[in-house]
Amino acid sequence: MKKTLFVFSVVAAFVFSVSSLFAEAAKKNPFERYDKDIKKIDEQIEKENAKPKPSEKAIKKLETDKSKKEEAKTKAIENAKKPIQKSIDTLNAQIEKLKEKSQDTAKQEEELKKQEQKLTEIETWSNGEAASGDKKDDKKDDKKDDDKDSTKKDDKKDDKKDDKKDKDKSKKAK
Repeated sequence: MKKTLFVFSVVAAFVFSVSSLFAEAAKKNPFERYDKDIKKIDEQIEKENAKPKPSEKAIKKLETDKSKKEEAKTKAIENAKKPIQKSIDTLNAQIEKLKEKSQDTAKQEEELKKQEQKLTEIETWSNGEAASGDKKDDKKDDKKDDDKDSTKKDDKKDDKKDDKKDKDKSKKAK
């Protein structure tokens, strides 16, 4: 009896951990990879333009790659919205029919709210925002900028210390 209980608890823990991973993955922005790719291409274009003699051919290729990625993102967004919008339309029609018959619509209205929430979530993701409405990339970039600034300050301090040591050594040598 104890062995079966132990085995059952181990299996239950495993199932729970796997289901929680899937739940986290479901909340993740499915369009984030498009945003990252577009951002990388923008950075490459900026690097190319920063060169003394930027290559027009390379810039045009990068811009066409960027437009292809943007089109793919738009298509993915539309494909994600279609079934949800269809479900919303169906639920609205069901609710209307039930109201005409004076029947309870609570179950359909609850499902309608869930579907509308999914649609809203997709729309916020399509704008490159997190589900909470904050821009994810900006927060990450700000954090990276802060880290870079602090390392630059540390480097400057180290340089000043090294300069002082060099001056002290040169004075001692004289």
